[in-house]
Amino acid sequence: MKPSPCKRRHSIGEAPGRRGACPGAGNGRASDRESPGRTSDRHLDFTGNKNMELPRNQPALAYRVQRTEWEDRYLTALTAPGALSPRTWPAHPNISVAFDTERSLFMATLTSDRKGKKMSNDPELPLITVVGASGKQGRSVVDSLARSGRYRVRALARRLDTALAQQWRDAGVDVRSVGIQPGMERDLAAALRGSYGAFLMTPNLVPPADYEFALGREQADAALAAGVQHVVFSSLENVEKRTAGRKLVPHFTSKALVEEYIRGLPITSSFVYMAFFYSNIMEFFPPASKGDGLKFSLYLPHHARQPFVDPMTATGPAVVEIFAHPQQYAGASLPIIGEILSGDDMAATFERVTGIRTVYEPAYTSESFVRTFPAFGANEHLTRELIGMAEYAVEYGYYAEDRDIAWSRQVDPQALTWEQFLIRHKWRGAQTTFGSG
Repeated sequence: MKPSPCKRRHSIGEAPGRRGACPGAGNGRASDRESPGRTSDRHLDFTGNKNMELPRNQPALAYRVQRTEWEDRYLTALTAPGALSPRTWPAHPNISVAFDTERSLFMATLTSDRKGKKMSNDPELPLITVVGASGKQGRSVVDSLARSGRYRVRALARRLDTALAQQWRDAGVDVRSVGIQPGMERDLAAALRGSYGAFLMTPNLVPPADYEFALGREQADAALAAGVQHVVFSSLENVEKRTAGRKLVPHFTSKALVEEYIRGLPITSSFVYMAFFYSNIMEFFPPASKGDGLKFSLYLPHHARQPFVDPMTATGPAVVEIFAHPQQYAGASLPIIGEILSGDDMAATFERVTGIRTVYEPAYTSESFVRTFPAFGANEHLTRELIGMAEYAVEYGYYAEDRDIAWSRQVDPQALTWEQFLIRHKWRGAQTTFGSG
């Protein structure tokens, strides 16, 4: 999903290369005071059409506004001339940021004051509990909270005998066995007890299963019963409402209904809206052989640009930011985006990174989708929902018009682009699974 090499757009945190939530009113009766984990101000102040004022000690970068349907509200940064010496990025006190002149990328590395150190279990630090900790979003949240040094962290996962669970225990994370399934409200409330905050999420169910709202409601009720002060829930847009019932995408709308339910509870709440996952392409929609190269297909028509993200690295920094500033983000619905791309862009980037000749062929209709990905043909409900999701995103926009789609890149400039994601995973097209930890 990249623009042509001669006229590339540049994403925040990226030099000439490829792609690339709005606070609302406080909604809860819980305490609105800033949490003990609050950090110092480090917002990017975008002013005028000239310069972007970075946090103190940061070199100035020029920016311009993308002029596309999706990106006319999306600020992008161009690297300043010359290399940057390593500096601490104020939004992440334990992250050192430098500019790699050879790869033309901003690079972030964990500074030595955190490497190899066990997370603090100081009882004075607020406790954050993460539901669904072994999933992609949950793993990112646990890791980011633990690295921040501002919180004690409790991870709720289905299994305790995994390498990931042991890794967390070694780092000082309190790992407990509580899965995401119906009828777990009492166990969940017990696991949430003593927590200042909680990250909640519901899994996408394979249709025709339709109990996602019930799962979310149980989590919300458990958090309230446990005395949690601030919840962050992974939500999405209400497709049925936005389209007046013309498109049905239950795994979007069910999350939106959970959000609506949480907003009615006497608890401070905030919401994150994840973009399409890069990792889904590797797991469910890998390219197929075609001649001496590959055919790259998605459920998007040619040149339809949509938001994508790496949930395994982008979720956590955004959630840490929200918990650090509960007053600012109370009631907010905040998109988390890595880059805005089309299928054509993604195929072109894949070819450039891997050197494998790649063409993009849309699978935008039910017939072409099942023909391209025959494994989905066994579940017509799932196929219908995925195509409905694609039609919704293309016709109405993945996010509502009032969402701040630049927010997540402002608070986490190192969020991976598609190109950086490919390089990190060294992916060359084979179907890959990330498991559940």
